[in-house]
Amino acid sequence: MSLDEQAGAVGQTGPAIKPTVGQTGPAIKPTVGRMVYYKARGSADGVFPTVDRAAIVTDVRDERETQVRLAVMNPEGLFFSGWLNQGQEGGQWDWMPFQKDQQARLAQGTANDSHPAA
Repeated sequence: MSLDEQAGAVGQTGPAIKPTVGQTGPAIKPTVGRMVYYKARGSADGVFPTVDRAAIVTDVRDERETQVRLAVMNPEGLFFSGWLNQGQEGGQWDWMPFQKDQQARLAQGTANDSHPAA
């Protein structure tokens, strides 16, 4: 079964796989409800460093699917973001390490307990 067939077979709840220009393997597709990291900005004086916060994708904007809105979970409560770009800088979002590992495994065709090889 191809990756496209696997994604179609499990619907929106499974891994969303989509080739992206410039990448060697399939890319993870952000969809509403997916968990990601929000990179909190921290303070300008460096007293409070940039930290990762758990977030839920609430909207996906562009055709490249790299710009999203998030509901960010902070120790003090929830923060609802405007449109954010994907990246490693403060004020951006990115995939969690296990999601990146899963993407790499699927790109290589490597099996694990939750994603056996096709």
